[in-house]
Amino acid sequence: MTGEQLERQILHLHIPCFQISLERVFDPRLRYRPVAVGIPPEGSILSCSPEAREEGIRPGMGILKAKRLCPKLTILRPDPHKVERALNRLYLTAQGYTPVWELSKPGHLYLDLTGTQRLWGKAKDTAQKIMKEIKGDMGVLGSTGVGSNKLIARLASQIIPPLEAMEVCPGEERAFVSPLDIELLPSLSFQEKELLKVDLGMERVEELQRLDIPSLRLLFRSKAWAIYNQARGIDTSPVYPQHKTPRVEERIILPKDENRDEILRSYLFVLLEQCIERIHSLGLFPKKGGLLIRYCDHMEVVRSFWTKANSLKGMFKDLEPVFLKALIRKIKVRELALWFHCIKRPPVQMPLFVQRYKEEPNAIPSLDSAIREIRKRFGKEAIDYAIALKARA
Repeated sequence: MTGEQLERQILHLHIPCFQISLERVFDPRLRYRPVAVGIPPEGSILSCSPEAREEGIRPGMGILKAKRLCPKLTILRPDPHKVERALNRLYLTAQGYTPVWELSKPGHLYLDLTGTQRLWGKAKDTAQKIMKEIKGDMGVLGSTGVGSNKLIARLASQIIPPLEAMEVCPGEERAFVSPLDIELLPSLSFQEKELLKVDLGMERVEELQRLDIPSLRLLFRSKAWAIYNQARGIDTSPVYPQHKTPRVEERIILPKDENRDEILRSYLFVLLEQCIERIHSLGLFPKKGGLLIRYCDHMEVVRSFWTKANSLKGMFKDLEPVFLKALIRKIKVRELALWFHCIKRPPVQMPLFVQRYKEEPNAIPSLDSAIREIRKRFGKEAIDYAIALKARA
């Protein structure tokens, strides 16, 4: 039987509230207590534990309001380095079972197990084995779903308790999603869920299945087909394997939600500076970049761009117009992320005449090198770019 004839077997590993789960391993006192991640005092809740949700806490809520609702709420600051180290351990586990795996967000991992039954046995048994391995290695509890596509596997993992595995057999996708709450469909934004529930009185996916494409277009415009398919358990998207080219990524959660262009540009510049520093230290050259803007209502905008420059000034010149065009909403921004796919630095031909020299794309610019040397000798605060001062204040 060829690979094209095999039925797809997609596994989704779901570790809810990933950073909170990690912190509870290091500090057992946090278990069974309401816990949230955010930057006090004026920031917003980024994620919260089930105990916090029972107290009325929700992502996007201001921390001051959350503390009034739940005085016992414990606020944890975001710790991207701890999360990254834990994700690297998840990657190693995934690589042991399949070369095709995809991280959708921290604590959410897809594995394509198609064609691995002779090697590992049934997909559901493999799912339980993976959960036990992760629990033994990291101490965190997760649930797994198995289905014929990513949507079904994800939904299955979300509706079962930790350390459980659920498999949805091929052909049962529509029957599986029909009784589920509309809240679980990933294509629906918060406002769209409110529209369906409050204005139209819909609660279950089976009610959404009764709407045809013209009706869905009136409600959701360009998203009509995506929602139509999700309501029927249809998802043809592949599990995207990790990029083989080196990738450098930096992200920042703003101390408080912000929508002023000059402040956001300052944070963007700092992110770019951090990326370039890592790129140069690894002996790489940036090729293609990506930008993510996450608003306080959890809506995301992602853009990609190309750059031939290798200096901070040149790359910011390529990035800034892309960033400003991506700021299409007046809603405040909560998080920024920037990443580059890189190649190894090719050898550089030195100029023969200094007075005619112009910056070569592959050369490390002298200004950037000089600033790094000054900071290395006298500290990072010895010299800075004016545009970065607002972000560092």
